[in-house]
Amino acid sequence: MKRLMLLFIIGFITFFIIACDLEQRPNDDETPIQLTTPLTDALTLNLDYEGKTFTEDGIGEVTLQRCIDGDTTRFYEDGVPLEQSVRYLGIDTPETWRNPSEPWADAASDYVCDVLQNAETIVLERNFDGPLYETYDRYLAFVWADGRLLNLELIELAYAHAVGASNLKYGDEMMQAWFNAMETGRRIHGERDPDYPYDD
Repeated sequence: MKRLMLLFIIGFITFFIIACDLEQRPNDDETPIQLTTPLTDALTLNLDYEGKTFTEDGIGEVTLQRCIDGDTTRFYEDGVPLEQSVRYLGIDTPETWRNPSEPWADAASDYVCDVLQNAETIVLERNFDGPLYETYDRYLAFVWADGRLLNLELIELAYAHAVGASNLKYGDEMMQAWFNAMETGRRIHGERDPDYPYDD
């Protein structure tokens, strides 16, 4: 009787351990959580930029000169190249300059370049309570492409971390987007980059 009871207890414990392991193990067939951009969709540019320039007025329309990576771009203002490249405020995408690039770096860069190359209107907006330049003398700006804040969209699409965003003009939206994106586990928040040459 004691032996039967012992076997029953061992069997129950074994079943419990296996059941817990299966519950925690991700399902390979599980569809990834869909990434959406509700915060970007709801946000609008509330400043007039007509007849203004980014370098003089802190807001102005520009055109694309050259894509650099996911959070840095070169632009023309009135047909003349800006003196410095523009670093996107409040975000940090994986680095492309490393060899090889970091996971998701090329995907983030390609996404930004595609958006900017196809945009009819690109507007740069500075954070008026903050500096115009950052440590490496690059301009700091919010980048609006066809009325959508690209900085925020990159966070929502899990291509960028929110860095130093909390005190910015759109900081509340950027931080909320970051928390939402982290919960998905997508892209930079835990998903493997299919184009990255992992060693394993």
